[in-house]
Amino acid sequence: MTPVSETSINVCLLWDAKRYKPEHGGKKLFCSMLNEFPELQDRLKNADVLDESVAKGPLYQKTLGVANGKILLIGDAAGFFDPLLAKVSVLRPGRHFC
Repeated sequence: MTPVSETSINVCLLWDAKRYKPEHGGKKLFCSMLNEFPELQDRLKNADVLDESVAKGPLYQKTLGVANGKILLIGDAAGFFDPLLAKVSVLRPGRHFC
């Protein structure tokens, strides 16, 4: 959950399609996935939906390598590891080069 304003939040659910198959797709996807998190579902039961659910992906992009000679890929070019912590995650491959 990410605050958007003092009265609204953005709820983002991430999953690995190889490991988890949601019960429903399309417009029912969010509710299907929310069923897996009863405590969160309970917290959101009286919330008003302000916008439509959106599904994006796949977000992960495989790269052949992050370094070649004097070139080091960082950020999105090095691969998209974690959309919530991208600033931290994408720098990890380059740490041992510094």
